[in-house]
Parts: sequence; C-alpha cells; structure tokens
Amino acid sequence: MAGEWATATLAELCEFRAGSVFKPALQGRSSGEFPFVKVSDMNLSSNAVRIQDANNWVSRDDLRELRAKPLPPGTVVFAKIGEALRQNRLRQVARETIVDNNMMGAVPRVDRIDARYFYYALSQFDFSDIAQGTALPYLTIASLSALTLDVPPADEQRAIAHILGTLDDKIELNRRMNETLEAMARALFKSWFVDFDPVIDNALHAGNSIPSALAEKADRRRDMLARAKAEGRDYCSPKHIAALFPDRFEISDLGEIPMGWEPGKLRDVLEQRVERCVASPNTAACPYVPIDCISPKSLFLRESKSGAEAQSSLTWFYKGDLLFGAMRPYFHKV
Repeated sequence: MAGEWATATLAELCEFRAGSVFKPALQGRSSGEFPFVKVSDMNLSSNAVRIQDANNWVSRDDLRELRAKPLPPGTVVFAKIGEALRQNRLRQVARETIVDNNMMGAVPRVDRIDARYFYYALSQFDFSDIAQGTALPYLTIASLSALTLDVPPADEQRAIAHILGTLDDKIELNRRMNETLEAMARALFKSWFVDFDPVIDNALHAGNSIPSALAEKADRRRDMLARAKAEGRDYCSPKHIAALFPDRFEISDLGEIPMGWEPGKLRDVLEQRVERCVASPNTAACPYVPIDCISPKSLFLRESKSGAEAQSSLTWFYKGDLLFGAMRPYFHKV
C-alpha cells in the first residue's frame, strides 16, 4: 500500500498566501461578515483546532478598502514571523477568513490533496527549522514551497483524515461542554454570592425583612417562590443548598450582607507566591505555563507547554494555585 504513495512539494499541493495589513480604523468590531484573525486569536479556546472566531470582524466593504481576499474554508494558517512562529501552531479555517500580515495561509489544491488530510500532514513539520533570521525569525514562500510530503491515494487520505478528524471533533465537543459547565458555575457563583438569591429565598420563607437595596431582587425571587410552591416545590433554591445559607441580612461596611458573613480583602485569604527559579533540567520535566496558555475568564487551566520550552526566569506554582495576568492587556486571564 505504501508503494502507491507519491512524493510532492508543498508548492505542488497548495498555494501560499500572505496576510493583509489591518488598518487600525477598522479594528475592534465584535461582529461582521468575515473574521480578521491575528496571531493572538489562535489562543482563543474556540480556535483550538479550527479558526471559528476572532476578536475583530470586517465587512465585505472593508475587504475592498483593505484589498484583501478571504482565505477559503480548509486553508491552514500559521504565524510567519517572530516568536509566535517558533510555537509552530497550525489552525484550519472553518469559514472565509482574513488573516493579518504576521500570518500566512496555505490553501490546499483539492484536486491533489484532501484539505483535512493536508492539515494533519503539515503538522509533521517544525517551521522554525526553516525560518530565516535570528533576532526576528521569518518564513519565506520559497522555503515553505520546497518542503515535501508523502501523499497517499485519495481514498486513504480521506480515511486517515476521518480518523484524526473524529478525535478532534470529540475534543471540540468536550471543549464546548466545558465552556457550558464553566458558564453554569459562574452563573451559580453570581446567584449565591453576589445576588444572595438563597439568602433572599430563606428570608422570604421565614418572613424576615429584606433590605431596601435588595427589594427588586426580592420581588423577583418572591414570584419565583410562588411559582415553585404552586408546582409543589418549597424553595427556588434546593433544600440542601438553602440550608447552607442564613435567612436574614445585617449591616456591614459594604452594605447589607448575609448574617454571619464579614467583609474582607484578598490578602486575608490569599498570599502571593514568589518562588523564583531558572530554566534547568528540573524545570524541563514540569509543565510550563506562559500567558498564552491561560484562556480568558476560564475556571481551569486546560493547556500547558513542555518545560523544555522555558527560556527565562520562572516561578514555581503548585496544584490549586491561582494564576492571572499581571500586566495589561492580560488582566482578564485568570
């Protein structure tokens, strides 16, 4: 079977297209007809395998102003310059997409190679090996075009892509489930510890007074409680949850808070870990977490890199520690 495979250069299998300059005046839109993808957008959790989202979107009219041609679905995109190139991240676009001029797209020639197989085949290369420049590495179309791939017959390409694609589809499904569960967890936290819904429920059930600042919330919860009783349920909050909360409020420096609770500061419950180290064989055996591995507003750390990639001063962290971005624009990464 392997004898039927053919060898071809990337120039024969795809067309390389450079990205477009992104005018500042067109940046910052959260919706539009086309995602305009920057290197940083590859860090979005929704773009872990396929580019589906972006922090900037543009219209068809914008394309004319930018003189940009969208990359078709199936195109493989990657960083072409700078440190991002060394990370060797590949993504396949799921829809017509524009990329900025720090990126490049490889558009597969579908008469020669299956688009999904092409994506997986490209992952065998480490583009930093063919990068030129030292202080600022960069890729050229000439060096990329000269790379060669072993290409199986079309039916084998599709079979291989199907197997690998099924695994990626499962990963994507799990990611979406995790996002849904995290959204539920954030909603519950807000309900319990910001809006004090279980305390309001308990106070209403016990006939205790509700602070005037919470009157509107209390009216809403009163309606929900009435509906729950009409349906044969005693509480809007489940009994085992309601039992964990008080049934009245008290005055504090922060205003009305549940009785028995007290105001505090982060320093009362957290301490900053400052345990510095330098890259060594010991750190090479541990996971390495640069800022791009931390997803925005995520409850759990899903990604890390090999400690062998760490090249600078480091800090030890331990299971259960909270990591967050300490410099703009990474404050939202926790």
